[in-house]
Amino acid sequence: MSADHKKYGLMRGELKLQLTKEEDISEYPGRENVRERIERGFKWSGRIGELPHMLIWGDMGSGKTHLLRYVRHKFKDETDDIKLVEFEFEPDDKSVISIYRKIVYGLTKSFVKQLCIDFYNELKKNTDEEGKLLLPQDGTGTLDKERKVFEDADIGEDLQSIIKFLVINQYDSRPINLAWKWFSAEKLSVKDKEELKVIHDTSNEADVSVRIAEIFQMNAVAYKGKNRIVIFADEVDQIDSMRTGADAVTSLLRKMLESPSCSIILAATSTALDELSFMKESVIRRLVQGGFDGIIELPEFDVQVGDTNQVRDYVAELLKQFRPPGCSLSDLVKDKKDEDGNPLPEDIFPFTEKAMTIIPEWCSTRSREYALFPGRISDALTHGLQTALDINKEFVDADCFN
Repeated sequence: MSADHKKYGLMRGELKLQLTKEEDISEYPGRENVRERIERGFKWSGRIGELPHMLIWGDMGSGKTHLLRYVRHKFKDETDDIKLVEFEFEPDDKSVISIYRKIVYGLTKSFVKQLCIDFYNELKKNTDEEGKLLLPQDGTGTLDKERKVFEDADIGEDLQSIIKFLVINQYDSRPINLAWKWFSAEKLSVKDKEELKVIHDTSNEADVSVRIAEIFQMNAVAYKGKNRIVIFADEVDQIDSMRTGADAVTSLLRKMLESPSCSIILAATSTALDELSFMKESVIRRLVQGGFDGIIELPEFDVQVGDTNQVRDYVAELLKQFRPPGCSLSDLVKDKKDEDGNPLPEDIFPFTEKAMTIIPEWCSTRSREYALFPGRISDALTHGLQTALDINKEFVDADCFN
């Protein structure tokens, strides 16, 4: 496509009016009510209670993934005391172990190593009723006392051994890599287990939920709630299509939802809601604690709600993202009229007001009817703009949507 896009005040040569992953993390055009709700829910200064869980749901093209990334950006932009993990459920995820690995890889080796060390250092501060250290460093402690301190923090024997192994070898890459094999659910040899002093590795489904709970528990103890782990998971409805392990994955999600210092943000299609009823229950519990309703539905746009045309509002906000810095819309539209002789509206140029009324009709006449969701409206805008260029229109009027 030629440089004709510039006459429309757009900065892309390939005219597809859809935000890329890089752009859509910081902008969420349309749905002002959803943006306001997100802002109210994440009042970062003096946050009361737990950070919320969220369940974003809607049909295909409704903007679920877009909103998931937007919320991720809000977390990342507002505080450094959050570890973000983002992944998608996929049909190729054959078991709960593959989901666990995505989470652990997202946390990263360096984070998990430091978490273990910081957790141990926090435990060393604990004292008994007489004010004596429970983990004395002068050789007066016992193995039984040490084990009890860990068990009181809900940490099992294998992870106790891993933590002590990392504390002793925290500056040696080979032992660190060996401990990471254990965390990342790789199969360990007998020799590896002997060196780590563990009985089990994490390569079977029975250990995965336990390991996740222990990681979140360490995070809660080590940082006293100041550091949060936030899990962003898209395409949650894919759990049902897993050949094996769907129940185990659901159990893992339940475990994470109950974990301290953790927030789960999930996106799923409407058809998956029944299977995610447990998620809705957890969201509601966090609502009581934190005062934020995290169940967000993304319905079709209403063409007319009072004086508001949601399609038009979406188009106006979307086009802002495609305007180059310093673009003068006034210069672009001066002396131009639409097909009925009316001045062109700057905020939706190169589209006209009449085009805004045609878009819903155009979507409804597709051989497979388009719902009025952001993705489909973007398709309609792209079609109209490409047609305008093909027939050499000055701007996009109703003729381009035939």
